Amino acid sequence: MAVNLRGNHFRFGIDSGTESTHGWYANEDVNPSHTWAFAVFLLRFNEQETGGTAAPNTDAQARYRKNGGSWTDITTTSANVKAVAAVALTNGGNCTKRLSGTGTFESTGAGQCEDGLSGGNNNDIAINGCSETEYGLQFVQADLADGDVIDFDFFSPDWTVTMDVFPSITISIPNRRGQVSWAELELPNAPRKGQVSWAEFETPDAARKGQLSWAEFELPDATTDRKGRISWAEFELPEGARRGQFSWAEFEIPDYDKSGQISWAEFETPTPPSFVLYGTPFKYESANWGTVNFYLEVYMKATTGTVYARLYNVTTNSEVPDSLLSTVLTSLIRLRSTALTLTNTHEYRIQYGKVGADAGEFLGGKLVVI
Repeated sequence: MAVNLRGNHFRFGIDSGTESTHGWYANEDVNPSHTWAFAVFLLRFNEQETGGTAAPNTDAQARYRKNGGSWTDITTTSANVKAVAAVALTNGGNCTKRLSGTGTFESTGAGQCEDGLSGGNNNDIAINGCSETEYGLQFVQADLADGDVIDFDFFSPDWTVTMDVFPSITISIPNRRGQVSWAELELPNAPRKGQVSWAEFETPDAARKGQLSWAEFELPDATTDRKGRISWAEFELPEGARRGQFSWAEFEIPDYDKSGQISWAEFETPTPPSFVLYGTPFKYESANWGTVNFYLEVYMKATTGTVYARLYNVTTNSEVPDSLLSTVLTSLIRLRSTALTLTNTHEYRIQYGKVGADAGEFLGGKLVVI
């Protein structure tokens, strides 16, 4: 008989505690709502052999597909979703049995994974036995838009893998409103429809500026009226969910020529949290540290909705990339970011935040140096 390796169970985990104690976002084989923003999360698979033949030295490569597209390996640099360091995992560490696999469990299978590829020479799956692998993952916010669907599976270069169940997450990004500050218009021959060729806009918070990539507009009367309305537009944000749509805009044409200016517009972009600074500043001086990695670690809980923490560059008044952490748990947990890049001589502080009426508490935060 041949090896028959199957992915027959999965579960999405919360990155807190340890591999054997961390919590879950949903039950086994259930796809949860995407409620943890863009923080690190865990995804665990059961690797089940059902063919009556042992599967020694089994590798397991995590993959994703976006909106039903082609399957793509998850690595530390992959688009849309990437493999990252997780608080609960040790890359190459062994997994305990936490899913509903059957038969002999491979307890030394090196299933804990922070780079997308687990197992290997230590992962010897017994006849009709099972092993587990768990990945530290993070969605890449700049590559995703509201409503995108990300499916997951794993494959092995050693054996054919049949997936009985597919984990899947639908990206959900809340909205907010903002205002276009300036734009150029073009009219082909002074008709009632034309195209916006470029625009700069601002949102009240977060990634505040972007560029309008295309728009169609209408003039009520091309011979008399200098104001009109944009009927549809697509724009891009430098960070976060990068595309959106105007719901209404008013513009002016100075002298019936081929260019003009938008005087007001309303649009929607993702809702960022509101943040407050805490703690004393830390000034990073590279000469004092040598070759090390910095991580943001916080202890906090949510009492309503979702709460956030991030490392803030006080010198440049900007968020440190990849430092954003969040939780919906109502009990205190420890969260740690991926490795952060700090700038020499810049000062940093921790910020805690929320959206709207959401609320929470924090016990403390610090920079971890490894």
